[in-house]
Amino acid sequence: MTAYALLIYARLKSTDDGFDVLRWLVKQRNYNGGFVSTQDTVIALESLSEFNVLIRPQQLNMTVSVTAGPQVKQFTINTLNALVLQAAELQQPFPSQVQIQASGHGIALVDVAVFYNVEKVHRKRELPSFDISISILQQTIDLIELQICSRWLLGGSSGMVVQEIGIPTGFEPKTDEIAHMSVVKKIEEENKKVVLYFDEVKTSNPN
Repeated sequence: MTAYALLIYARLKSTDDGFDVLRWLVKQRNYNGGFVSTQDTVIALESLSEFNVLIRPQQLNMTVSVTAGPQVKQFTINTLNALVLQAAELQQPFPSQVQIQASGHGIALVDVAVFYNVEKVHRKRELPSFDISISILQQTIDLIELQICSRWLLGGSSGMVVQEIGIPTGFEPKTDEIAHMSVVKKIEEENKKVVLYFDEVKTSNPN
């Protein structure tokens, strides 16, 4: 929405009202120069381009100095290199502050990008909580009979367990054949799957 507002200011040639919008919009860019989505980027770049035509000075001759601790970088911007991206990489040790000063005549955009790596913490591999085995007892063109056995691997009680079984396209479950099982407390059918509820799954005698 802000890009559309800047586009309107550009069409109305209202530079005074649009300059604050321009500053805010530029701050929303990511480090690659784009915005949240492709459509946002297209509209934002269009509005920035049209507004730039209004505020672009006839004469451009600037010197931008970047001071970061003992490191000093200087950039010269003029009409010959106005469309050329100029960049410099700061060396270690990285300073906590970066000072930017500009002199001369014109308008320039300065970005400071910070990249860092985070050490990956190797966590212990979590042990599985259940042992589940699936066997196909019978399979024809119009029938699939499965045997699903599950066993609790950790200590104590498993507590309530929910088991979801996907149903292949073109098949329907026969829930009446498992409804009589005492270990199954509830059966639901939803989105091509059967959901079974158990009060608990024991460590032996798989269900």
